[in-house]
Amino acid sequence: MDERTVEANIRLYDGHAQRTAQTYEQQRQARESGGAYPLKKYHNLIKAKLLKEFAQDADSLLDLCCGRGGDIHKWINCNVGKVLGVDISTMEIVEAKRRYLEAKKKRPGARLEAKFNHVACLGTKELDWGAKYDVVTCMFAIHYFFVSEEAIKTLFRNVKATLKPGGYFIATFPSGKKVLQTLNQREEYRTPMLYLRKRWEGRDPKSPFGQAFECAISDTVTRAENASQEEVVGSREYLVFFNVIQALAKEVNMSLVKTYRGDDVNCLFQDEDAASGFKHFKPPFGDGGDDSHPSLKKASELYVATVFRMGEEEEAQPAKAGAEGVKRGRESGGEGEGSEKKKRA
Repeated sequence: MDERTVEANIRLYDGHAQRTAQTYEQQRQARESGGAYPLKKYHNLIKAKLLKEFAQDADSLLDLCCGRGGDIHKWINCNVGKVLGVDISTMEIVEAKRRYLEAKKKRPGARLEAKFNHVACLGTKELDWGAKYDVVTCMFAIHYFFVSEEAIKTLFRNVKATLKPGGYFIATFPSGKKVLQTLNQREEYRTPMLYLRKRWEGRDPKSPFGQAFECAISDTVTRAENASQEEVVGSREYLVFFNVIQALAKEVNMSLVKTYRGDDVNCLFQDEDAASGFKHFKPPFGDGGDDSHPSLKKASELYVATVFRMGEEEEAQPAKAGAEGVKRGRESGGEGEGSEKKKRA
């Protein structure tokens, strides 16, 4: 995994963790007064409903890139047993531990037993986890591992090593196709709430890996502290295409879950995705009925949710995600299920 990218994102997330070492009430007030509050509320609702659908009463859960432990109360509400959260940011792990202790004091009868560990090599080493988990999650972070083919394949091999047969892998990430459509062949896209800039200059345009872009959503962790409107410093992220991620999952014997049972989770996604394994967010704000800026809705619409189910111990025939399968995904615009071909800007 690219060391400069890792270091830059560690600095970004460490800075936010230090800034948010506050009481729960202070955090709540800061969130609700910020311009991105509708987005944060909606994205947290999506995570809560996905966990209710696929992790309710689970005995164990592994949260990859757990950040500051923002899902602790969601795990408690879903009656999850043991949780291991891991992240590359030492300061975010410190904050996650603090939040967990605070949550246990507020909800002493909760079943949850959580541990948070600093792990800097999710995309560079295959790890011995020492246990198997019912559910693995990677919320708003899997796109960072598309920095290289080896990094994302290593992540998927780590998921395979730790997920029980029949278990679920839940991920949310920005759609590469949506990012390209928003940029619309421009170098950057700048609005009051959303900033995108392409950073893939010099990369092989046919490769689905390492295609970097800068993303900053105002009043969120993706925007660097003290960054001016003139000099936006966002997180360095990477384009993700549906065919590619599906092929990578198939390599480790995971199949796409295309339909969800609960109406309360299905209503959060675009209607046309009802039978698709990639669910585009359908934010209920930014249309003039509230005080949020329309560009906040644009930011939320970049994202999708997807769920994979681990097969039985017998391995399926691996897809050629690193070669022909990936090439086909890239040439079709990276999107599956009948999407039109789209040329790269």
